Amino acid sequence: MPAMTQPEQKSVDTDAVYLTVRHKKKTIMFFCKESDSIHRVKNTLAPLVKARPENQKLYYGTTVLTDERALQDCGINSGNAKAQQPVELYLSLREDGGYFEDVDIMPYSTPPPLPDVMKEHQN
Repeated sequence: MPAMTQPEQKSVDTDAVYLTVRHKKKTIMFFCKESDSIHRVKNTLAPLVKARPENQKLYYGTTVLTDERALQDCGINSGNAKAQQPVELYLSLREDGGYFEDVDIMPYSTPPPLPDVMKEHQN
């Protein structure tokens, strides 16, 4: 009779960071490692935004993120970029003239008010 083995436990990735990248009306959510470079993040975005990494510019707040820096070097780490509250980055793409577009983020829409039948009735 073969010996029984314990199922392999998956380790929790403690250096995972969760990102939300916004560009105009588009929102892209994904996770990566805090040691990943900004260039690697841009490579991940490239097929999704149909723009090569050199034609992308990422912002964390008002700070432009440079390709050679790691996310953790930019202040983005597993402590502040959690799944339930990802860090928000903004994407700017190079236009035909060679200049990068201004960051233009469309605000999320506001849901309509709840119908009366769905509201809690107060006595």
